[in-house]
Amino acid sequence: MAAKTNTYAPLKDSVILFLSNIVVEALSVWLIAPLIVYVMVNGCLQGFGIDVAIDWYMNKAKYWGYVTIISSIIIILFRYLTVGYYIRKYKAYIKLDLEHAKRIIPIIVIVVILEIIIYPLLINESYTPQALAEYNYYVELGVGFYGYLLELVYYVLEGLMLAIILYMGSHINQWSGLAILLILWTPIHILHGSGIDIINFVWAVTTALVLEFTRRRVDNNLLSILLVWMMIVLV
Repeated sequence: MAAKTNTYAPLKDSVILFLSNIVVEALSVWLIAPLIVYVMVNGCLQGFGIDVAIDWYMNKAKYWGYVTIISSIIIILFRYLTVGYYIRKYKAYIKLDLEHAKRIIPIIVIVVILEIIIYPLLINESYTPQALAEYNYYVELGVGFYGYLLELVYYVLEGLMLAIILYMGSHINQWSGLAILLILWTPIHILHGSGIDIINFVWAVTTALVLEFTRRRVDNNLLSILLVWMMIVLV
């Protein structure tokens, strides 16, 4: 059980944890800006018009891959420190528990059905495992295994961040953790690529609900919540 805190300390900690990670993630992306300027200028020197420059840039995928790795390392290190801090501060339960593992089996079955059958129908595409799609993406960037390994670590830490936010919110009342995710985490998924993606937003809301249901079912065991999260992002 976490140490006694004032009512709104968990809310403050949740907001700080989430927003600080979002800021660091956004800033890390700016590492790409000088590279884009460089390759676009060189692209213009290789031919005439912006189309030629863009084509030249897109052929330099390996540079994007290297920058992505550097950016991922920065995000991972910061998330590891901040998430670890709040897990220790609230003395959150994070252990392998066979009873809890049994309780999440029905949830995992539901997740698999949603990911394999329902989601492809919504986006009108054939099913492709998310893990395979992301691995192929990093292969195209020329950083294959190493890029994907960092992606897995990123997902683990993101899952733990969402789990500890749900747990901290539960110190206020049973619905606060979910409310925090719905207010802070889900809106960032509505903007995807060059426009508004309602399907992606619905996915985020559904994910938040599934994780909250999991938290209640496994008595706040962060590891069990993490296992469900990894199924969601990898299947």
